[in-house]
Amino acid sequence: MKSTTLLFSLFLCLTLFACGSSTDGGDANTTTTPKVEALSCSDLTSQYEEKEGKEITIKAISWGTSNTATGDIYLNLGDEPLTGMKQAKVVAVFPADKEEEAKSIAKDTEVTLTATVGESKYGAIYLTNPIVK
Repeated sequence: MKSTTLLFSLFLCLTLFACGSSTDGGDANTTTTPKVEALSCSDLTSQYEEKEGKEITIKAISWGTSNTATGDIYLNLGDEPLTGMKQAKVVAVFPADKEEEAKSIAKDTEVTLTATVGESKYGAIYLTNPIVK
């Protein structure tokens, strides 16, 4: 009887230990953050309505900058280097106090930005509050 009780106690302890352990080898309360996939200009253009007003990450080629009368700097973006006379479909709007940051991005180089999708006007989608990654 004593050995049966001992074996039962051992079996119960092993069962509880096995059921309580984590199968992933880590803490069961650990959460992982999903990796944010960067959009291209064509992805953003096709998904504009669902992305409007949301923060996105975009990876694109710089087509250069242009100044505005308000002091903002426009960084024109495309999926491939600019050839010929094309209009940018995506424009990142940098405020005047970020002029140096905007102009430091060389033409025909790849850039990754996080920004808020703003309005679509004059054939382009405007990104506000851009942050260069």
